[in-house]
Amino acid sequence: MLYLILAILFAAALSIVLKVFGEGKGNRFGIILGNYLTCVAFALAFLPQKNAVTAFPRIPLVCGVVAGLFYVGGIVSMQSSVVKNGASVTAAFAKLGLVVAVGLSLFFGEKPGVFQIAGILIALAAVVLMNTESKKTREEKGEKRRFSPLLIAVLLTGGGSEGMSKVFDEIGTEDEKPLFLFYLFATAAVLATVLLVIEYRRTRKKLYFRELAAGVAVGAPNYLSSYMLLKSLSVLPGVVAYPVSSGGAILVVTAVSVALLGERPTKRQAVGLGLILLSLVLLNLPA
Repeated sequence: MLYLILAILFAAALSIVLKVFGEGKGNRFGIILGNYLTCVAFALAFLPQKNAVTAFPRIPLVCGVVAGLFYVGGIVSMQSSVVKNGASVTAAFAKLGLVVAVGLSLFFGEKPGVFQIAGILIALAAVVLMNTESKKTREEKGEKRRFSPLLIAVLLTGGGSEGMSKVFDEIGTEDEKPLFLFYLFATAAVLATVLLVIEYRRTRKKLYFRELAAGVAVGAPNYLSSYMLLKSLSVLPGVVAYPVSSGGAILVVTAVSVALLGERPTKRQAVGLGLILLSLVLLNLPA
């Protein structure tokens, strides 16, 4: 449970830092690059044998590269969404990706009970409610779409990135976990560099120290959250670890967003957050 508590705190810190620094004037991928370079540094520090990196073991390498693709997609969509939709709602959708992760847990033989099934259904209902605006609000904004592609992207990429930890936990070994995380974040760092260059050529926005420093601030909790969640999967089933991590992070982010950042969720969002918490309680009850 200690691993889960630490994963919750680090995951919440990631969303809050993105909210605080997400509106910088420099290259928007500066934060992301600083994030993943920091994660690579942490991953190297945690590797007991540094020369194992160049051996390119197949399972950690493949799982790490795939997870890295999901992570970059997730961090990019989160960075855009926290500015448009707010930190608490974005964090809720990122953690609702647990539906994807729980689905992978089912694939590997974990069997949910009645409470867990009810929790998944309520979580899906919360996604629809929080991502649907009233007709009057849509007309005031001049929008025709009922769903925000950003929030849906946050959900899917968040679920995919967390789900890959479950996949590796099943087919990899305990000793290879730091190596898996190294390949994950190395892949993400390369992709972030490419995105930064493309963004510079398109907008001529430079990489400023402020954005890079913010990325370092994001990178530490990002790596540690991933590491702690991966460790918790060694002793807890995914249908327990994912809901507890998600629910706790949502509570922390929402509390900080309201108390310190001045955010006020709409009625729909407040009800949706309540449904999410209810679903996570149900998911965490004995099968």
